[in-house]
Amino acid sequence: LPNPRLPLLVIGIAGRDEREGNSPSWFNAAEAAEVRRVVDDLRSSGRVDARQIGVIAPYRKQVGKLRCLLQPLCLQISTFNR
Repeated sequence: LPNPRLPLLVIGIAGRDEREGNSPSWFNAAEAAEVRRVVDDLRSSGRVDARQIGVIAPYRKQVGKLRCLLQPLCLQISTFNR
């Protein structure tokens, strides 16, 4: 992390918003892949415990894509719906 006292990453991705079928929800595959890479890097660094990592996604489809990518890392994944 650039500043361990402010554990927040903001990364610009030149991805594309997509929808599947007639679902009203959006996802961005490039963003999801980058989240997977960052989470993997944080975990493998040995300085961050998996329980300290949080990912926020505004769209239900993006959450689904992230779940698929992050489950192989054996992370506990929680979803909070409004």
